[in-house]
Amino acid sequence: MKATYLIFLIAPAAWAGADSTPAELAAQTAQTEIAQHPGFAPAYARLAMAYARRAREADNASFLDQAQDALQKSFAVAPGNYDARKAQAFVLLGRHEWSRALDIAIDLNKQTPDDITNYGYIADAKIALGDFDGAVEATQWMLNLRTGNAAGLARAGRLRELHGDYKGSLEVLQMALDATSFGEREERAWLLTQMARVHLEGGEAKAAEDSTAEALAAFPGYYLAAAVRGEIATHSAGAH
Repeated sequence: MKATYLIFLIAPAAWAGADSTPAELAAQTAQTEIAQHPGFAPAYARLAMAYARRAREADNASFLDQAQDALQKSFAVAPGNYDARKAQAFVLLGRHEWSRALDIAIDLNKQTPDDITNYGYIADAKIALGDFDGAVEATQWMLNLRTGNAAGLARAGRLRELHGDYKGSLEVLQMALDATSFGEREERAWLLTQMARVHLEGGEAKAAEDSTAEALAAFPGYYLAAAVRGEIATHSAGAH
């Protein structure tokens, strides 16, 4: 149960409804920006980020292919530009290409040491590669640079979980949830799902079920929460 967290062109009209996800809205905004400024490289990088986020929302890796297409357009406009390289690291994490993502994130961190996002990517890659000490260092930098930021707290919660500190993990994940906007519905659902998984690992099946219910209320049909619910059912069946 120590799964690593992490983590398409659709007509904009299809995303205009109130039920659009945060990633869909971000993609729509980026597409509008590209239509208005087709020579602006960061807009393509933002589109790539939106597609990569959508991949996690929908559990659909084909969105990562669309993200890669957007990155290629960004690099075509401005070779090696910072925004696209940062988005590239995120896409590589989504593809579980940990070492490549880590190399890019480390290089970007050297360029801009106060960008906490790069520290987050370093932490993610190092967790996946088993370098927990390195992940702790990167996460601590995130929290030093911006106290109480949700991204840093989420990774701190994961690291506490990996060290068997379930109570501490839940406390920090709750802090991350409190720091996350209600508009970021998938991010909140993701955090609640992580909390559910930690509850389950700590033997608290009821609390785990309650957290998955909150996750599904925040983001209906969320596949990660549904998967944990399946684990809860299996756990409960084995207890009888």
